[in-house]
Amino acid sequence: MQRIGLVSLLDKVEQDAADFRTLPAMPKRVRVSELEGFLQTSPNLLIVDTDDVVKLALFFPAGKKFSCPAIFCIPAGAEGLAQYLSEPPQALILLKPFDPAILSAYVTASLNPVVAPRATKLDADQPCASSSEVPIRLDGRTKQVTVVGKTVKLTPKEFALLKFLYREPGRVFSGAEIVDSVWAGKKRASALDVQQYIHHLRKKIEPDPSRPRYVKNVKGFGYTLDITRLG
Repeated sequence: MQRIGLVSLLDKVEQDAADFRTLPAMPKRVRVSELEGFLQTSPNLLIVDTDDVVKLALFFPAGKKFSCPAIFCIPAGAEGLAQYLSEPPQALILLKPFDPAILSAYVTASLNPVVAPRATKLDADQPCASSSEVPIRLDGRTKQVTVVGKTVKLTPKEFALLKFLYREPGRVFSGAEIVDSVWAGKKRASALDVQQYIHHLRKKIEPDPSRPRYVKNVKGFGYTLDITRLG
């Protein structure tokens, strides 16, 4: 039986009732004062619902590690949200308002993690062997990128973004993970910066940017680089 804990930091607990009816397993409501004891029971998942990032930072500071997967439900326009995007804790960030079906998908993925087959890790500091093997070649030493044999000029940030995705083709990276690596130390970076640079990168490497073949979005989870076929 799946054990899900729901910690509500809302002023009125009943406000969250509708959002959690679609979950694959009903959560147990856990008060903040009971949280430490609950985590010692080895739960499968922790959900934290808040409308106040100040309260969230008090009990769940950015960077805090958990003994189980966690999902933070945070208002998209909340002041202080950036710290959870630039220095993500060990948790998925779900921005409110959201479709309850999306939360259900997050929960299902967290409770039933599936490791999909993916390409071997590539060394982004070494050039790929040949364009017949993969459509995108990236040389970390010369900072050169070729797509199906054609040289593509990228800005330093676009190159850093592609290099980050290139190390593990097929793996889905959340926006927060990308911010934390590509914008390391840049407190003002956010998920919007990621979206903007993904857009710029697609315009330069995709055969049809409106229908991405390489840099793909996995709805509700993040981005992945697919280089399993030629363009």
